[in-house]
Amino acid sequence: MIKKNIFKKVLIPIFLLFSIYAHNISSMQQDKQETIFAAHLANKSILIMSADTGNVLHTIEKGLYTQWSPDESYFAVQKNNTIEIWKTTHWKLSKILKPTGKIQSTLFSPDAKYLAVQVGNKDIEIWNTENWKNLTTLKHNNKIQSRQFSPDGRFFAVQAGDTVDIWDTEHWEKVHTLTYTGEIQAIAFSPNANVRYLAVQIGNTIEIWDTANWEKEPILLYKEKALRPFDSTQDQDDRQEEEIQSIVFSPNGRSFAVQWKDEVHIWNTANWNQEPTVLTREFRTGIIIFAPGDIHKRRKGKIQFSPDSKYLAVQIGEEDNIDIWDMTDLKKEPKTLLYTCGKLGKIAFTPGGNYFTVRIVHTVSNPQSDIWNTRNWKLIKSLRYPNTIWLGKFSPDDRYFITYIWNIQEMQILDTRNWHVKHAKKLDKQIWSIAFQPSKAKWKQQQERFRKAKEAQEDLQERREFVHKMVRTEKTPGKKPTLFVPKSLYFAEKDTEIAQETKKIRALTRKIKAKQQELSNKKDEIQNIKDAWYFFSKSRERDLHKATQKKEKIEKQLKKLQALKQELEEKSSKKDTALGITLLPPLKTFE
Repeated sequence: MIKKNIFKKVLIPIFLLFSIYAHNISSMQQDKQETIFAAHLANKSILIMSADTGNVLHTIEKGLYTQWSPDESYFAVQKNNTIEIWKTTHWKLSKILKPTGKIQSTLFSPDAKYLAVQVGNKDIEIWNTENWKNLTTLKHNNKIQSRQFSPDGRFFAVQAGDTVDIWDTEHWEKVHTLTYTGEIQAIAFSPNANVRYLAVQIGNTIEIWDTANWEKEPILLYKEKALRPFDSTQDQDDRQEEEIQSIVFSPNGRSFAVQWKDEVHIWNTANWNQEPTVLTREFRTGIIIFAPGDIHKRRKGKIQFSPDSKYLAVQIGEEDNIDIWDMTDLKKEPKTLLYTCGKLGKIAFTPGGNYFTVRIVHTVSNPQSDIWNTRNWKLIKSLRYPNTIWLGKFSPDDRYFITYIWNIQEMQILDTRNWHVKHAKKLDKQIWSIAFQPSKAKWKQQQERFRKAKEAQEDLQERREFVHKMVRTEKTPGKKPTLFVPKSLYFAEKDTEIAQETKKIRALTRKIKAKQQELSNKKDEIQNIKDAWYFFSKSRERDLHKATQKKEKIEKQLKKLQALKQELEEKSSKKDTALGITLLPPLKTFE
């Protein structure tokens, strides 16, 4: 009976309170996404800060390089030959990875399932982010120049010398090897879920590979120009000018921009046989800027797509103007941003696409950054700090702009709604870099798009195989073979057992995926409960510790009072004895 009363009066209320607490934490996390960033200082300290409050949430010492996982769950910090993995929910050290060689670089896969760690010059170790175990080591014969995952995470491309190895990330098997005789200048995956290509630039030619079928012959761009004979008497600058200077896919994957000499060619990825649209402008010296997620190229010129693929920014030269082309109507004259003084530096669209930034360097210690509104292309802010060198970074949603001013050693967090300084913090050491935590909501949306695109691709492949089975070739003696397509081809899928089995398999696949999604949601709920229990237990420990301290303090005070009372009684009895007073017992009262 006593146990039942304890269960009803004590355990049930605690369980209900704990459930409400966990639900509130999860709902708060879903309702509001705090803007968090990592500031890497010159003394190798890493400050994890909140842009909303300006407070330092955590400090990590002696970090060389850092990287956020795409789903914002982990924060990887390289320290000499080890990698620390921090859990971002309560900034607890989750794991310490110890690769087998000298760490050159780290890279998370877009689906956050793997961490690729390059050790030495020829090997890459693949770590599973679920249990942080080393799955395999990808070995290459030549020195690795670059490596990147496809945007959907299905493939991993590694450029080593004159080869590009393509790995399947599901089983980590090499599915194809691209071998070339010339120097590989750049490689780039198309970022869209429905348009899947890999572009490889070799000298003055570009190969476009279909990632759905690696056995298919690639599409060759500028093949006739690449066959031009090499002239050793030609000036080096002239030879450099003739080469392809930069390549970049638009974020929606519909366009492919190539800078050839003083022109920009826009190719339609839906029809590579169609001649490209040529944007003619005079180029001078510049630096290549690529949209986020596209591969890097180290040549001349600046071209960049906006995140929504609506605009293409082209820089004419270091001391000239910038053309903004409307991708919906390339026949229209571009919008020109006029710059007549100063040296143009980096140009970039902000992550949210609301602004376009242009850096102008009048002198080494006198930089300026102009911020343009991409809705009406009006200059809304010009940030200039005389006699200093500074850096700046926009948050993923363009809500905040963080800058560090070196001469006063101050980091400022600006609110882009009014461009006022919301928070300012003095730092003893200068900031090397700033990296914002990715948005988990955007990551989930992107993964959902890739999942739907994969299902559509599989469905299309099934239909092609079905048509291939139904279509047959009839051979007649003395005549050319004729292709016979039955009239019932489009209705046969409903009438055959194969189609029925296919439907059953699809239904089961959908149920399995639904169950997997349900399990994933349950895992998230369990993790939220664990986090809530962690905070609850910590608060209980603090309360018990305070109560114990208070009890000990009260006991000490009671002991002191008892000792004082005993001392007073002894003194009183001695005084009464000296005066000859005898205390009589209390009188009894009678009714």
